[in-house]
Amino acid sequence: MGVVKREHTPRRFDHCLELEAKAARIQAYGSTLVPGLLQTPAYMRALFRKGSPHATPEEIERLVSERLSRQERLRGDTP
Repeated sequence: MGVVKREHTPRRFDHCLELEAKAARIQAYGSTLVPGLLQTPAYMRALFRKGSPHATPEEIERLVSERLSRQERLRGDTP
């Protein structure tokens, strides 16, 4: 296999393109948010504070409580 045409790829990626052409598997990692049903209370608070910097502590706690109530689905007989 050859290297992808250079027309859209900077030269500094030539080595990566050569490795990609030989690869049996490619894995990509990226920064994402943890889904709401899997978030911890501390993680929720941090997200809510960042997303709503003017929210009061009471508002943040209400949002955390509401989200935590959704997690009850994971603890039932049929999670």
